[in-house]
Amino acid sequence: MNLTKLSLQNPASLDQGVEIPEYAPQAGISRILHLGVGNFHRSHQAYYLHKLLQKKNCDWRICGAGLMPRDLAMKEALFSQDFLYTLVTQELENEEIALVGALNDFIHIPTEWEKFCDLCGREDLKIISLTITEKGYCFDNNMNLDSGNSLIKHDLSESEAPPASAIGVLAYGLKMRLQKGALPVTLLSCDNIPENGQVLKRILFQYVNLLGDQALMNYLNNSVSFPCTMVDRITPITTEEKRVYLKEKYGIEDRVPVFSEQFIQWVIEDDFRAGRPDWEFAGASFVNDVKPYELMKIRLLNGGHSALAYLSILAGYSFVDDAMNNIRIRNYIRSYMHELKTTLDPIEGVDFDDYIRDLLKRFANPAVRDRLLRLAEDGSTKILNSMIPPLQILLEKGKDISGLLTALATWIYYIHLSLENRDYEVKDPIADKLRKSAMDPVNNLKEFLSIREVFPASLAENRNFTEPLRETVRRVTDKGVTDLLRDFS
Repeated sequence: MNLTKLSLQNPASLDQGVEIPEYAPQAGISRILHLGVGNFHRSHQAYYLHKLLQKKNCDWRICGAGLMPRDLAMKEALFSQDFLYTLVTQELENEEIALVGALNDFIHIPTEWEKFCDLCGREDLKIISLTITEKGYCFDNNMNLDSGNSLIKHDLSESEAPPASAIGVLAYGLKMRLQKGALPVTLLSCDNIPENGQVLKRILFQYVNLLGDQALMNYLNNSVSFPCTMVDRITPITTEEKRVYLKEKYGIEDRVPVFSEQFIQWVIEDDFRAGRPDWEFAGASFVNDVKPYELMKIRLLNGGHSALAYLSILAGYSFVDDAMNNIRIRNYIRSYMHELKTTLDPIEGVDFDDYIRDLLKRFANPAVRDRLLRLAEDGSTKILNSMIPPLQILLEKGKDISGLLTALATWIYYIHLSLENRDYEVKDPIADKLRKSAMDPVNNLKEFLSIREVFPASLAENRNFTEPLRETVRRVTDKGVTDLLRDFS
C-alpha cells in the first residue's frame, strides 16, 4: 500500500472511507486561540468546529498555543502536515475516520512570545479557550489561586520575563487587548473542573489583584466573559501501535493522529462577549446553567475513572476495558456510580441510571484501549474535584460511603506501593508529598489526611470518615483488592 503523507495538496488521494474537509482548512481567520492542544482538544473542541465547517461556511479557525516542551513537538508535527490530522473514532466493530483542518496555526509561547502577544491584541480574536488540566490552573484545595506555586511566584516577581504559568500568560495576553482599546473577548475553559468558568475567573482576578493592576481588573470586569462548560469524550494516548494501524489500514502517515470513542458531548453556557461559532449546528448544547451537567460528568465519569484506575492496576490490569471485563470490578464501578448519583440534583431530560449504563458500556469499549496509568495521573487534583465534595455530602447525610472508601484506600495503597515498585507510577503535581505521607498508611493515616491540597481539615478530623478509611486501607494492605471487591458482588 502506498503511504499518503498529510498535506493540503493530497487529501483527494486518501482512502474513500476517510471524511475530508469540505472547507478550505487554511483559509479562515484565527478567531480562537486555544491553549493546550493535546489529543482531547483535537478530538473534541477542534472536531466540533470541523463538524460545523462541514455543514456551514464560516471563517472561524483555531490557532493552537502551548507552554510545554512537548507543545513544540506538536507544533512541528502539525506544521509539517499543514495543520491537518486524522481523528479515528472507534466502538466495537464500528469505525469512522476524518481528516480535520480546524487548526490553521500554532504558537509555542516560550519561543514565539512576540507572535503570541500580537495575536492576543488582534481585534478578530474572539475566544481564548483552554484545556490545560486541573494542575494548570495553579489552585489550592479551595479552588483559589495558590500564590505559593512556583510558577505563579515566578510570574509575579519576574516582571521582565515572559510568564511561565497559563494564568500568567492569560493575564498578559488580556493586557495586550486592554492596550489595544479594551477589545472584548471570551475565556472558555474546557477542563474537568466544577464551574470551570467561574474558577478560571476567580483565579485570574486573584492573580491580577496580586499584580496590583487596577486597569486590567476593570477590563476583566467590563470586557471579558467566562462561560462554564461540560466536555466529554474519552480520548486515550496515541500509541505507536495506533500509528502503525493507521498506516496499514488507511495508508495514512500522520505524526499526530488521534483515536477516541464515538460518543461526544459539549454543554456550554451561552455567554460570549465577542461572538462565537454556531457550534449548535455541530451538536453542542447551549444552556443557562451548566453546573448540573458538570457535576454529573465529573462525579460519575471522571470520579469513576479514578475509582477504577488504582484498584484495577492493583488487580494486575493495564487497560480499562480488560478491567471492566472483570465482573467484580464492573459491579464495584456500578455501585460506586450509584452511590455518587445521590449527591446530584435532578437534570430535566436526564436519567442518571441510563447515564450510568452508558458509562459502563463506554468504559468497557475494547476499541478505545485506554490505559489505566493515564487515568491514574494527577490523582490529587482529580480526587479533590470528583470525590471530596460528594464525600462531604454523603457524610453529612449519614449515607453509605463504601464506594468512596474503596476508591480512596486503593489510591493511598497504590502510592504506598510506588515507594518500592516503579510499576506503580505516580504522576502528580504533589507526588513527593504523597509518597512521603504514604510510607505507613495503616498506622499513620493521619499524615496522609493532613495533605490539605486534597483533604480539608474538617474531613480529616471526622471519625465517621477516618476510622472506616483506616480499616479499608488495612484490608487492602493485608488481603488485597479481591477482599474489598467482595463487598460489591
